[in-house]
Amino acid sequence: MTRWIICAIVLASVGCSAGPGDAEVSENLASVQQAASTCKNYDGYTAALAEATIDCLGTVGPYDYTTDQDGLLAPTFEKCSAEDGPPKDSVSALVRIRRLLSLQRKERQEFAPNAVPCIRDAYLAAAKALVGNQIVCPTWHKVFAGGVPSKRNVTTIAKRLPVPRVVVRPDGSQARVVDPPKRGSGFRFPKEYFFYAVDFDGKPAPEQACGRTENCARACASVFSGFFVGRFGRYIVGDPYWWLDPTNYGGFNPSDDPYNRMNGFYHPMSLMGDDVPGEVYGDFARAAFEDPADRDLAGAAEECTLWNGSDHVMARLIQDKAIPSPDYWMSRCEKYPGTF
Repeated sequence: MTRWIICAIVLASVGCSAGPGDAEVSENLASVQQAASTCKNYDGYTAALAEATIDCLGTVGPYDYTTDQDGLLAPTFEKCSAEDGPPKDSVSALVRIRRLLSLQRKERQEFAPNAVPCIRDAYLAAAKALVGNQIVCPTWHKVFAGGVPSKRNVTTIAKRLPVPRVVVRPDGSQARVVDPPKRGSGFRFPKEYFFYAVDFDGKPAPEQACGRTENCARACASVFSGFFVGRFGRYIVGDPYWWLDPTNYGGFNPSDDPYNRMNGFYHPMSLMGDDVPGEVYGDFARAAFEDPADRDLAGAAEECTLWNGSDHVMARLIQDKAIPSPDYWMSRCEKYPGTF
């Protein structure tokens, strides 16, 4: 337990590092020149896919996904062998996977135009490299979580977020704008850090090019960019963003929802990645309203930042049901009524 606490403290500042030589090994085995320069903006989605896949199958690797009849990335499995059942406050791992993969669908191309090259093509390229090197992937066991979105942790991170400022437009309307954080400001993206132990189901690790079990786990996780943070001893650390948290906290008021804006928090989604618009989609559980025009007099909506073409403006997560089946519902960062 002490080692986990130490690493959680390290992650809060600079992050855990990989062991000597680990980066070179895994990069040589499964490096991916992703198809678009903006693929960094999709790392949050692919990191969440890696976590959901591990929750579902207990592993992640090159044989978990293939292309479907529409040419989109799809799971090769129909049920979750490693999941006894969905948590009472969340959906199943398989539904989370389907929702994230729905970013490839035409209904979401407007706000996720590079989902196919950045999710499908990146996975297939990394999988091909792993298969070519005959890499056998280990089993992952989630043993600890840091950065849990408790009200205390959220309030602490909220203090490090850039403070919104009010801008008056030429027509007299107002918008709250967020400036990108400056170096040394203490800003860090809100994430939940999952610590995993990896092994080959109690059997000796096979002799293969990736070497140690932890190195092979990192290589296998490369099919979904952005998930691997580093290593701490024998533990692998992965870190999906809070706006992709599938947990239903029982309501959207400050006492129930740690992300409620009354706690001073917002999801800095448009700041994610190397280019605008950053990320636009969140998990369905993060949206309190279905209609963008709904007024929020009680302050229930979780706030987010949205790139409007010139500024990062404060917006809110609303329900996105563009694809009718609940298996594909997500939330989307959308402007407030009457703002731009």
